[in-house]
Amino acid sequence: YFAFASGKSDDLTIALLKKHGYRAGFTRQRGSNPFFTDAFALKRSVIYGHYDMQKFRRNLTAFRSMELR
Repeated sequence: YFAFASGKSDDLTIALLKKHGYRAGFTRQRGSNPFFTDAFALKRSVIYGHYDMQKFRRNLTAFRSMELR
């Protein structure tokens, strides 16, 4: 597994990672990862040291309540 430091990747980098046995790569883009997500374009949330508990919880929340009409 590889975390892209800047969150960005390109085809050459991904090809090299696959060649050297990496199974997945993580970007710095926030969001969920449905089962069909490209294994080398997985989203992740960066948690910074200055976050308070409320902001930390918000980053871990996967589902939000919505009123459906």
